[in-house]
Amino acid sequence: MSNSGKRKDAFSQELSAVLGKRTMLESAEDIDVTMISSELEGGEIVYTANQDFLANDLDSLTLHRGDQVIVLETGGGDPSKWLVQMCNDPMQQGWVPATILTPHDNSPEETQVHDAKYRREAVIRELVETEEEFGRDIQQVVNFYMKPLDNKSVPLVVRENKELIFGNLRQIAEFHNTVLIEGVKYYANEPRMLGKTFLRLERDFDKHVAYCRDEPLAQDLLIDNIEVRDFFEELSQQLGDDKSLSEHLKLPIQRINDYQLLLKVAWFKIPTYIK
Repeated sequence: MSNSGKRKDAFSQELSAVLGKRTMLESAEDIDVTMISSELEGGEIVYTANQDFLANDLDSLTLHRGDQVIVLETGGGDPSKWLVQMCNDPMQQGWVPATILTPHDNSPEETQVHDAKYRREAVIRELVETEEEFGRDIQQVVNFYMKPLDNKSVPLVVRENKELIFGNLRQIAEFHNTVLIEGVKYYANEPRMLGKTFLRLERDFDKHVAYCRDEPLAQDLLIDNIEVRDFFEELSQQLGDDKSLSEHLKLPIQRINDYQLLLKVAWFKIPTYIK
């Protein structure tokens, strides 16, 4: 097998290992943390019954030790009784002795669940935002650096090496701006489906494999060929671009690294029982 073939296979395996974790994605289980947070929407404090209580009239509510409730009212004719609502069934309300209620404290496991889900949500937001930014950046490279090369006023050596310099960058830009970004945005609120989006599009990332294989040749040309280098340096200045073409050409490779980092943080840093 040629070196380029080995490199392609190695890269494909690495990409699949990160983006194609079937067991990681398909064994994920949703967890509802609504009832394990010490505060619900609106800031109501959750209380736990520290002993059983049997309702002694129609206005009272039977509680069992460990039941969790929200206090609706602490006043009334008898301050020793509180009007409460069951957390798991808001339709169940009634008066209970205040002495049987204690504020509910999150266990370390519950706190870990809450923090982990918050971290995952932050990572997914970053994934969406950076995907949009990447799509814009790479499309600008196509529009302002690649397309102008069709003009016959461009030096022949530059035009002749257009494919070597940019490879399949146009196809990569189209994929990210029309396919991947839509999948990422659509499933941003469904982490498991978001992961499966990458899995489903795994073969589309072959474009990136080919690009990563050929990109070093483009970088060599920009360094070794003075006429080509000077042309793109002047073009960058005309565009007011604070980055060189060489830096722009690294974007697809950096984006793959971003996926590896973000997806590892989103799934591997979170306890398995909330994936």
